[in-house]
Amino acid sequence: TFFISYIVTLAFQYHNGIDRIITDKAGAASRGRGRGFLDTARLVDLELIRQLKYRYVRGLDTLDIELIRSCLAENASAAYADGAYVVEGRDAICAFISNMMDHTSGSSHIVVHPEIEFDGPDRAYGIWRLEDTVQFARPNPVVTHVEIQGGDELHGAGYYYDEYVREDSEWRISHTGFERLYERVARLGGHVTIAEKGGANRSIS
Repeated sequence: TFFISYIVTLAFQYHNGIDRIITDKAGAASRGRGRGFLDTARLVDLELIRQLKYRYVRGLDTLDIELIRSCLAENASAAYADGAYVVEGRDAICAFISNMMDHTSGSSHIVVHPEIEFDGPDRAYGIWRLEDTVQFARPNPVVTHVEIQGGDELHGAGYYYDEYVREDSEWRISHTGFERLYERVARLGGHVTIAEKGGANRSIS
């Protein structure tokens, strides 16, 4: 199948040094100290974790709370914006995101350059480069680390630091959070058109 062919190609690439080697903490080649070997099962886990992160980000941008919920472990925790917002538990995280990214805002989160490290068969850690833009059509009282007025654009970059756990044979996020490299708020004002999850648009002046 295409998926198996893709995994075999990845294995060849890793073996020949085309991509970064990602190894078990207990393996002979820990981070920064040489090379290691990834078997097919571990490469499958690596791809599943990547897909998990992509689904989580899509849930943020489409405000699909059920999709976000499916990505999180029951006892997940989150620490957003350098720890300005610390949330414990899957339900609490979903409620926080729903309030912060409400119908008067729209976002674009881009995550790239994953560095995944495994700690045994059912735990892993990940670092992802983040660039995000959030459009606020109204003042947002949930955002407290900066002042948000209507028509503002928040743009920033940083790194996500994630933890993953396998629950019921599925990889889920047990902790997520990001630290900023920079962040700015532009007072744009004017008219903002924000796409609805279903594909329609909502226009808010």
